[in-house]
Amino acid sequence: MRPFPTALMALALTSLCACGAQSTADITGTVAGHKMNATAYFWGGPYLVFTDHEDECLDMAWVKRGPTYENGGPVPTDYDMTALLFTFEATDVVSTNTNLEGDAPVDARLLVVEGDTLTVFKARTGTLVVDSVEEEGMALGNFDIGFQDDGQLSGDFEIEWCNNLKAKY
Repeated sequence: MRPFPTALMALALTSLCACGAQSTADITGTVAGHKMNATAYFWGGPYLVFTDHEDECLDMAWVKRGPTYENGGPVPTDYDMTALLFTFEATDVVSTNTNLEGDAPVDARLLVVEGDTLTVFKARTGTLVVDSVEEEGMALGNFDIGFQDDGQLSGDFEIEWCNNLKAKY
């Protein structure tokens, strides 16, 4: 019997392990009866995005700056979804502890697409904490945000970078 080459054995063991970090997001609360059951979540450019539609990074081209989205405006997708979008005033997501009240450097909106209707809820209170951001790696943190009288969302996240999320100027 021939000895198994060390390099091949290392490759075989590496392919069996779950190497690298895994994206997770645990979001609780409701906004006007809409629950955020996030199944896809990414960060990149100035964005943190959580959506209940099974999307890949390639599918994130619809994302634009939060203030772009207004009630009754054009729908960003051709499918129904609920998405939580944080948009940083700067061109990149940065480690921060941000209060979202008033003229904050981060905009947070819940987008609800139902057919050809877009409903937008803007967060007015609360905080977003981004503990760390690894270039082309993971972003992790938490948030607890309020949407006036419409409800509240809070959550913890560890999400992967998406090269398809870029600031469009």
